[in-house]
Amino acid sequence: MMNNDEECLPSGVGGPNGGQSSTSASQYLLGLDGEREERKIDDKVAREKFSRVIIRHNLPFLAVEYEELRDYLSYLNPDYKCYTRNTAAIDVVKTWEKEKQKIKSF
Repeated sequence: MMNNDEECLPSGVGGPNGGQSSTSASQYLLGLDGEREERKIDDKVAREKFSRVIIRHNLPFLAVEYEELRDYLSYLNPDYKCYTRNTAAIDVVKTWEKEKQKIKSF
């Protein structure tokens, strides 16, 4: 049985961190002035945004476990932390509850 770290490795990548840096949770982007800017990625925000993708496009919770999607997200952010369909289901319920509360407050 593979542990979560092994499941998250991009295809053809080995090692304890899959060749990924585990020391920094940031990416660098070019700003409008052409200077390099550091951008930290908040896992909580990223998961909430992906739960909205699941809801809007009626995706199965299993989508977060698609190998190609994990490979793509790891490419975009080497510090990407994989999560399971069970966590995705919990995130979707939380997002739904949050939106329900917004509607009730009107």
